[in-house]
Amino acid sequence: MSLRTALANNALVRAIFRNVFVTGDNVRLATQLPVIRGLLPQRVERALDAGAGSGEYTRRLLLPRAAQVAALDLSEASLCRLARRLRPDERRRCALAGGSVSQLPYRSGSFDLVLLSEVLEHCEDDGAVLDELRRVLRPGGTLVLAVPVPPAPYPDHAHVREGYTFEELAALLREHGFQVGEHRYCMFRWSRAVLRLRVRTPILLPLMLPVHVERLLLRHRGAESLPFDVVVRATR
Repeated sequence: MSLRTALANNALVRAIFRNVFVTGDNVRLATQLPVIRGLLPQRVERALDAGAGSGEYTRRLLLPRAAQVAALDLSEASLCRLARRLRPDERRRCALAGGSVSQLPYRSGSFDLVLLSEVLEHCEDDGAVLDELRRVLRPGGTLVLAVPVPPAPYPDHAHVREGYTFEELAALLREHGFQVGEHRYCMFRWSRAVLRLRVRTPILLPLMLPVHVERLLLRHRGAESLPFDVVVRATR
């Protein structure tokens, strides 16, 4: 194992990096994770992290509240990182799978909860993705969905679209058979500012403190505060 891999898998090193240095993922973890946590059901039997990446939300949000968790992502490297970070007891309850959110490899009605964070804006056919998520949810199951809100603080060429206003996202969810519930915003002006600065600077910046302060002081702000992210809870 290389030194870089060993450091990447060290929980203390990851925690310091996550809380000090600005990256898009670190800003999302600091500001979005608490919002998603507040919208998730307390306890479910089966949960899916659709587009799990390296599994921060799988480990920190879904495994603590679900008896069984499935984590799906297109990236084999991301799933390998998640596999290395799972504790032995978590491995027994977490099934990893490669695949696309537009063609989920699960039976209909398999899950009580589906989490889709920062994925829908990457998908050409967002309606087809929502149809798939609805298919694998049991009747009455919960979808928690996080997407960026335009305007984006910087261009992201991996995105098919900049994002969605809450009104646009709610209309799309209803069109595909979901009942829209509570929504909350996060990642406000200070988060946008540090993200713009990060993109313009070729080095990692130790500027996460303003993001943490924003999370503590501005977490109940609304659309008037120029949020970069909205999290919505919907029901099948």
